[in-house]
Amino acid sequence: MINHPKSYRENKPLEGASLSMGSLVDCLVLTPDEFNDTFYLSKELEVPSAIKEIWKSYYKECETFNNFDVNDESLLLTARNLDYRSKNKDEVVLQHVKKHEEYFQAMVDSNGKIIISQTDLDQAEQIKQSLLTNQFTSHIFEETTDTQLEIYWKLNDYPNLEFKSLLDMCTFDHDNKTIQPRDLKTTGESTRNFKKSIYRFRYDFQAAFYTFALHYAYPDYTILPFEFIVESTKFVGSPMIYRLSEYSLKVGAFGGQVDGVEYKGFIQCLNDLMWHTKEDKWDYPRELYKSKGIVII
Repeated sequence: MINHPKSYRENKPLEGASLSMGSLVDCLVLTPDEFNDTFYLSKELEVPSAIKEIWKSYYKECETFNNFDVNDESLLLTARNLDYRSKNKDEVVLQHVKKHEEYFQAMVDSNGKIIISQTDLDQAEQIKQSLLTNQFTSHIFEETTDTQLEIYWKLNDYPNLEFKSLLDMCTFDHDNKTIQPRDLKTTGESTRNFKKSIYRFRYDFQAAFYTFALHYAYPDYTILPFEFIVESTKFVGSPMIYRLSEYSLKVGAFGGQVDGVEYKGFIQCLNDLMWHTKEDKWDYPRELYKSKGIVII
């Protein structure tokens, strides 16, 4: 809903190397026992991104029919639908795609698990060691009381809707009745540049959503400011802690300006979703329907 109403309707799963690395680090640090159930270790496969998309799309088609044999005609149709080498002859397209058939076989063998290479695993292990031994972050993992905390909750304004939050890490202090929520993040840049990522990927949105969940589930506890524990995949060894201010959490929930840019909060996006669902209009964001397509600059 942040990007466009149609993004909600298409409901495409988020994918990418950075997301896989983040999930891998989360697993190694927080739930190592689940590694074999979640990840599939394959040999190094240098596959162009366009070819990967073809094989992924073809794999989904195979899942529909529960038949994972490679059919050249179907594979070619998949490649053509993705506009791969549209000017090339059929045999040339097939040659390029089938050159990387090992990638498809890895997808079949993985049985839905996340495919990683030994290089990925080595890097994730390095990040794990950095987080667990760094002078600023090691204590966090020692004091954490709950990992992968699952909360089902509601909002008073939407009594018929249920929400789910899955928090990476929480530290419960039952004597003082406080909860410190935290989330692990990896970044391809220096950890010092993570503030840009917070608003680019709307991690403030996530933090506010999780904070509301904790308030709902533990009304007698004080919820401490949300923290992101961040390590770089490029410059491993300098993890940092980003603690969100009350204003940042307010932006994540109700919207507001940061560095001159206006951001929507999750409450606003929820209101938008309800409006689009009721009106069954999805070609423009709600505010453009109300302004009749006019944007004031």
